[in-house]
Amino acid sequence: MYTPPVYMPFAPWIRRVGHSPVAVPLLDHSGEDPRLDLEGIERALADGARAVVLCHPHNPTGVVHGDDELRALADLAARHDAVVVSDEIWAPLTMPGVEFRSFLAASGTAREVGLAVSSASKAFNLAGLKCAFVVSGNPERFTGVRRSALSGAVGHLGALACEAAFVDSLDWLDDMRAALASNVDLLDRLLAEHLPRARWRRPDATFVAWLDLRGYPGLGDDPAALFLEEGRVALSPGPAFGTEGRGFARLNLACSEELLTEALTRMGRVATRTR
Repeated sequence: MYTPPVYMPFAPWIRRVGHSPVAVPLLDHSGEDPRLDLEGIERALADGARAVVLCHPHNPTGVVHGDDELRALADLAARHDAVVVSDEIWAPLTMPGVEFRSFLAASGTAREVGLAVSSASKAFNLAGLKCAFVVSGNPERFTGVRRSALSGAVGHLGALACEAAFVDSLDWLDDMRAALASNVDLLDRLLAEHLPRARWRRPDATFVAWLDLRGYPGLGDDPAALFLEEGRVALSPGPAFGTEGRGFARLNLACSEELLTEALTRMGRVATRTR
């Protein structure tokens, strides 16, 4: 099972390894307190789900799940003999002042039931140099896990780049996080000026913003389509993240201040014309 609105490939990946995806949407994904639907997760596990794909930090909402949530999820997984696969690829990109804790660090139970997956690709823009890694707190349980699906997915150059990023480039990462935090502040001002009826929550992590544009009914279920057609601004379509994304769009704020300002100015013009 997985927690939409969430990164688009999750459901296809679950199908790729021969399982059926079960959606348990986040609670309040468009508000100030996005959180796991623990009761919904428990029902899914009771109905036969045996793995939870956790997006932590969450893409696109940017929420970092709290310790209490993670411990409760771990307890549910243990009770139903399930596994939690925690996608932590965005963890290096927490906003200044935000503390990230891996699912595996939440409790002893979490270490027993969990796998954490990460990479340098998001934080250091190394997506083309393939190298992800999996961390287990319970190697005895996961010994012999089938690896055929990963064949050809890691390159030697990617492994070298990953090591260089996490060992020698942390000062650069601090500068990047500060620049992203500055862009979050800028986006807040630009939304107030150009799209005052839009709603969003400042992300705890990531370089994306989950924009609730339902205050502009003329933009329809897929505002990104209209912004692209009429404003030449490319956003990620909200419905691609699940049915919960209707009326939403995901914006990448990892760009120059000038580009971000131009994008929001154009989006504001489009929204004004379609009221």
